[in-house]
Amino acid sequence: MTKSLTMLAIAATSFGLAACVPLDLPVSSGGSSYQAERPIYAPSSVSVDGDTIEVRVERSGGMYADRNQVALCLHNTRGWDKQFGIDGYPPIRVSAGQVQCTPVNAAAHNVRFWKAKTFGVLMDQGTRSFNLVNLETGSVHMYWGSD
Repeated sequence: MTKSLTMLAIAATSFGLAACVPLDLPVSSGGSSYQAERPIYAPSSVSVDGDTIEVRVERSGGMYADRNQVALCLHNTRGWDKQFGIDGYPPIRVSAGQVQCTPVNAAAHNVRFWKAKTFGVLMDQGTRSFNLVNLETGSVHMYWGSD
């Protein structure tokens, strides 16, 4: 009896673990097909000049109808002006308490950040990598709150 309970426990554990493995293939259910969500590789936060910029990703609800576009937005929640830019796109300046967005292709990008310093002069703070592949028609919101 103990041997069969042990075998049953092992079988249940094995089945439970197998059910947790993510699938990248289409799964069929009742005649319909479901495509598992593709992974998104954008960071959850980035550090710039000692500040932490929180990054929130939304898979849908972007403001740009083109299927290959992503809305990239910077929220300057307080402090001095901030700016962000991507190669091939004009940099966007964001005043305190404001939000500015720009459409970018759903691809990997290096996002350059600037922060106002002494006398409000914008200083280059370097680039951070954002991989926006698989985020078509979505949006990325960057919340930069401290100076």
